[in-house]
Amino acid sequence: MAGKALEECYERVAEIFRALGHPLRLKIVRELAASPRNVNWLHERLGGSQANISKHLAVLRDHSIVSRNRQGTENIYKLVSEETLELCGCAFDCIRAQIKNEVALMDKFEASEQIFKRNN
Repeated sequence: MAGKALEECYERVAEIFRALGHPLRLKIVRELAASPRNVNWLHERLGGSQANISKHLAVLRDHSIVSRNRQGTENIYKLVSEETLELCGCAFDCIRAQIKNEVALMDKFEASEQIFKRNN
């Protein structure tokens, strides 16, 4: 039984990563981190069509990353939890570490490359 529950957890985590797995969705999350927004504001800020912004908001909403509240004639979207920002921050930390490793590797490569260059 525990194995099945663990598998369900893995699947749910994978679903969250898939939901966040588009650059525009990450930009939407970044904007909603500052304040709840409507589709028009996000469209003006991020570009693209309102329909495309709405489509990506629907994906985020379907995975409980954002919620939607009706205010008059507008739908206002907000982040459901701060943990989403922490998750995105962890991803940026991973990228930062990868870049540092790549720079270190490039420095070693360039140092080794000098051995094979001729002095002219």
